[in-house]
Amino acid sequence: MRGRTSPVFYIIMLVGAGLYLYNHMGGRSQNSAPEEPKPKWMYVEGWRQLQTGMSPDQIRSILGEPGWVETEQRPMSIRLKWDYQEQDHYCGYVEFHNNVVTNWTEPSWENLPDRWPRRPR
Repeated sequence: MRGRTSPVFYIIMLVGAGLYLYNHMGGRSQNSAPEEPKPKWMYVEGWRQLQTGMSPDQIRSILGEPGWVETEQRPMSIRLKWDYQEQDHYCGYVEFHNNVVTNWTEPSWENLPDRWPRRPR
């Protein structure tokens, strides 16, 4: 003679299945992927902190690593140009002379793609 299955058995099975699904789906829909953090240089606030005389380390801490570096070495000086770009789209640059900032050009904030995080106020 077979006995009846206890309702507790079904509850335990449902909870176990729910936990399994939650753990294997990461608590979110399978279609949603975590958004990658945006590089620091994509934020207008960083560019507005730049000042002439800053060092490459200071710029790196504000804007992050450049996408491209041009170096021009002369007998008594070194010129650097750090380009910040997205997918081969030129955005902005910082120029150094003897390791201090002499000039920079911010990205053209009006023409940025919608995926950029912030626009100037």
